[in-house]
Amino acid sequence: MAYKDNKQPAEAIKAFRNTVVLVPNLVDAHMQLGILHFNEQQPRRPGSLLRKYPPGARERQRPLAQQYLEFLKKSGK
Repeated sequence: MAYKDNKQPAEAIKAFRNTVVLVPNLVDAHMQLGILHFNEQQPRRPGSLLRKYPPGARERQRPLAQQYLEFLKKSGK
């Protein structure tokens, strides 16, 4: 999050990629990685990342991810 907050998207993407490999059940990391890819104009990535919810994902995150996916569809991403 520090890289993201300091507007260092490439470093933030690397860090979140490592995080989802090390802790695949961390839903927030998947969400942040998808958002970063979207913001960096990497359109094929965010949807697939947000669809890959790990087992046991928190239910409160699912609606947020679904809304984000709908936004991506409408924006043509």
